[in-house]
Amino acid sequence: MPRNGINFTYTFVPESLRGHGIAEKLVRTGIAWARGQGFEIEASCWYVRRFLR
Repeated sequence: MPRNGINFTYTFVPESLRGHGIAEKLVRTGIAWARGQGFEIEASCWYVRRFLR
C-alpha cells in the first residue's frame, strides 16, 4: 500500500441485493472519500480498478 494511501482489496454485495447498482455506489463513494482525504489509491479488487481507469 502506498504511503498515505488506501488499497481497495475487495467489494462484496450479498447475492440477494445484486443487480441494483449497490456495488457501483459503494465503490464511487469509497473512491470519492479517499480522494477527499488526499490518499493515493490502489485497487487489488478488479471491480474497483474499473473505476480508476
